[in-house]
Amino acid sequence: MPNVIGGSILCNWTVTQKLDIQSQLLAGIRYLDFRVGVKKYSNNQSGYEFYLVHGQCANTLAEELQNVAEFLSDHPREVVLIDCNHCYDFKTPEQISDFENLVLKVSPIVALHMISVLHGVTNETVFGILVPSCTQSLPR
Repeated sequence: MPNVIGGSILCNWTVTQKLDIQSQLLAGIRYLDFRVGVKKYSNNQSGYEFYLVHGQCANTLAEELQNVAEFLSDHPREVVLIDCNHCYDFKTPEQISDFENLVLKVSPIVALHMISVLHGVTNETVFGILVPSCTQSLPR
């Protein structure tokens, strides 16, 4: 987890989990509560970057979704629920669209599961993404 603003002391104070996402999944955790922040890319890239945030520490959402995707690829009978009900500073339709596109980019592994694989039933596809209207500002 990168140290941002305030160095390691502040980062250590804001850490809520000792294990990274991959280690939590390997330990049996199947429900992840992602608090998502958004910012404009700092380089010349267009669009927005999304990151997981708790206090001053953040990892990119893309990186963590990829970790979940790799876990699900390695463990195809597992189900992982990701709750993104805290989205901070989402103020424009473009931000919400970029967020949806990021999630959909990894959705073949993260969000699409065949019921037959999960429960031995039929060849139906289950898909679900809920994108709330996120207008909260980050706590200061």
